[in-house]
Amino acid sequence: MPFPLLSLPYGFRRRLVELSTPFEAYSIQIAAPDFTPFCQPVKVPKAPDNDFSYLEIDGRNNQVCDKSDKAVTKGEYELHVLRHCLKAYNLTKMDIVLDYFILSHSSAMYFTSCHIDLTFVKKLRSNLHIKLLKNALFRPVLMFRSCTYDSSVTTSTLCNSFINHFRDLTFMPFPVLPEGVNGLLNANLTGLWYIKLGLTSLNMLDIDPNALLKFFLAQDDNFSVEMHLQFYKPDAKIKEKVDAMLSNNFEPIVVLPRRSAVLPLTRLLYIHQSGKPLLLYKFIKKE
Repeated sequence: MPFPLLSLPYGFRRRLVELSTPFEAYSIQIAAPDFTPFCQPVKVPKAPDNDFSYLEIDGRNNQVCDKSDKAVTKGEYELHVLRHCLKAYNLTKMDIVLDYFILSHSSAMYFTSCHIDLTFVKKLRSNLHIKLLKNALFRPVLMFRSCTYDSSVTTSTLCNSFINHFRDLTFMPFPVLPEGVNGLLNANLTGLWYIKLGLTSLNMLDIDPNALLKFFLAQDDNFSVEMHLQFYKPDAKIKEKVDAMLSNNFEPIVVLPRRSAVLPLTRLLYIHQSGKPLLLYKFIKKE
């Protein structure tokens, strides 16, 4: 239920402002422009020279650096727009970035060895809802590599919160969550270009063929999925799982195609296994 901010006593309003991060204060300004006392409103520089094209942060020292490896100075009453790339390492909390930077216009976000919890998911979702630029890049790249996931996070939570903001997704490895890969396939994601998944157990190949079919039909005409099998099992067991997953909706391709010339606008599925030949399958579109 919405809370009438203007009903707060003046002292409470002052305290709310003092406790707010720049991002939270800016959100309040947008939702309640007449709310006082924003004696010093949060500013969002719009000139390209004042925006950041690249940010890198390492949780071991909590320092935010730009492309030239210089520490970024964050103004107390300023938000900045990230226009290109965010690289985050070893973070347990994302406040140091999400409280001072607008990420919705960046072209790529890479999270390595970070801990993903429900607070991170909610704050990133809120941040991505702020749109400031008319010529923003449509649906950027998102990568999670060697991350851990809190027990409060589910596949549905991730997908329904912010995944649809992105066009390319990488989970290396894919999180071991109760819903598994099927949770990703059933999340009503559409228009994706590419997904890369690291599967760490044979059971992760227990994928509903009907869910996989509907998922492929909902994506871009040139969509592809790469599954990297990060485990060892006998070939016969893997083949059995793959055949059940693909059903009659895919056909194998022996020679890797030049996508632009041989198979234009074709949805593909790749299966990689260390020390084994690449398996490539072409999606058979159902009429």
